[in-house]
Amino acid sequence: MAQLRIPLDEKRFTSGLSWKDYLAQMGDTKPRTEENYSKAGLTDDERKFFSGIGQVKYVLMLAENWCGDVHRNSPMIARIVEAMPGAEMRVLLRDQHPDLTECFLNNGYRSIPIVVFFDKDWNEVGRWIERAHAATAKSALIRAKTLDVAPKEPRKCGKCWSSV
Repeated sequence: MAQLRIPLDEKRFTSGLSWKDYLAQMGDTKPRTEENYSKAGLTDDERKFFSGIGQVKYVLMLAENWCGDVHRNSPMIARIVEAMPGAEMRVLLRDQHPDLTECFLNNGYRSIPIVVFFDKDWNEVGRWIERAHAATAKSALIRAKTLDVAPKEPRKCGKCWSSV
């Protein structure tokens, strides 16, 4: 199977925001992400593990300020990258880079955050999209239970129609 050509090079990568600059531009969503970042931490074993990953040179994150998964997960990703010697992370806004986003669809969806790890020659060595698989599975179970108990037909409630 041929590897998809990812439209990314050093010039485009460095046009992205550093983690600090990404936080600075967040506006009213910044406190939520900063709080998660202050709480995110690696254990000594995790720090030791990630400090042993020397082949990762570039880490690209595609994100948007409005996304809950970005607020929850990007702070831990930033901590992981900080523990990787010589790795640099840049953040590009997903909606401004649809060509990149299309390279990393998640079951056909443009999920975020997208985190892609590259070596010094821009070969992809790993990726992480949206959230951990266990969290996605748990979310699907909760959604299924919610849909099972929701009324099938909307009913009139006061001045409006409602499905509850």
